[in-house]
Amino acid sequence: MNFTEVEVIEQLVKAYKEAGKPTYPHENLYRGRNHSISGIGEDLLGAYLISRLEGVRIFIDQPLSMIDKSLSTRYPDLLICEDNEIKNVLEVKMDLGYQRKDFIDYCQKKEEWISNIVGKQCVLSRKREDRIPMNIADDIKFHVVIYSENNGPKRFDEEIMPIVNETCPHIEVYVLTSGQHPNLANVNLEGINTNKDEFERLVNAL
Repeated sequence: MNFTEVEVIEQLVKAYKEAGKPTYPHENLYRGRNHSISGIGEDLLGAYLISRLEGVRIFIDQPLSMIDKSLSTRYPDLLICEDNEIKNVLEVKMDLGYQRKDFIDYCQKKEEWISNIVGKQCVLSRKREDRIPMNIADDIKFHVVIYSENNGPKRFDEEIMPIVNETCPHIEVYVLTSGQHPNLANVNLEGINTNKDEFERLVNAL
């Protein structure tokens, strides 16, 4: 299934609305907290990217184990591979939310991790018999993809991104929408600005 940029956001809004309902509805059955939406956000971005990129495989929430056992197993949101080489790692965020005060620290920790795995061998696996040997590319990049600018720190572009750009050479950050947050109960699709340039910048970087 191919999604346009606008359709990705429309599907995200739909998922948010469904997340507040019980999976198996009944007139006397009520849900308090919403279902987690993060996995759907990952799947949506993966579906969009696989339709835009040629010659790649995308692994979603796949265990990444390094041959060097001093490095712990990680579960990146998306891994983009060409042949048997991991060239891009993506972390998908609904918004900056809980990280609004420590986004720089978050990026610097990801930078340290990426720097430690550059050029090394690893394995992707869910089960022992499904192990897929991989190499980490020498020019690997880590992409932080944020669906909504809402709940983020003020002056994000002016005060935070310059520090990230200076101290984290492997990391790129993208914000896909502005305006209304897709999770609002009464969200109006016309109130969400889809940043098509950011989608395109992401595709071009992969």
